[in-house]
Amino acid sequence: MTSSTWNCEIGGPLIGVGIDAESVARFVALLPDRPVLPLVFSGSESAHCDRLPDASRGYCAAFCAKEAFFKATRVAMDPRDCRLLWEPGRPIHELELAPDLAAETGAVRAMARVSWVGQECVVEVCVIGRGG
Repeated sequence: MTSSTWNCEIGGPLIGVGIDAESVARFVALLPDRPVLPLVFSGSESAHCDRLPDASRGYCAAFCAKEAFFKATRVAMDPRDCRLLWEPGRPIHELELAPDLAAETGAVRAMARVSWVGQECVVEVCVIGRGG
């Protein structure tokens, strides 16, 4: 894996950066029975992942984004309040945050960079606050 840097104008103070990694195999195993998916993924997030050519990759990326957001903000949250609608081939995504979560964390924007190394997903999240 090669390193890279964020090249963007963030437009506000940096609240935090978080990173998470998971194997897609963990999500392949969850999909047939789907017992815990509604506890972690919103309905719109699940519908989006289910439409992807490889749903397990979508769920894996979304889960990593939730974990990385939590690590960046250290605020306890309902995981369904932080959503990543991952699209294959797009390296940077905006996270969708529920209004209450955005207010509690002070986040104005949260960006996720998604990378794949074989069957391993790595997501870095950068959380931006209100400009001063």
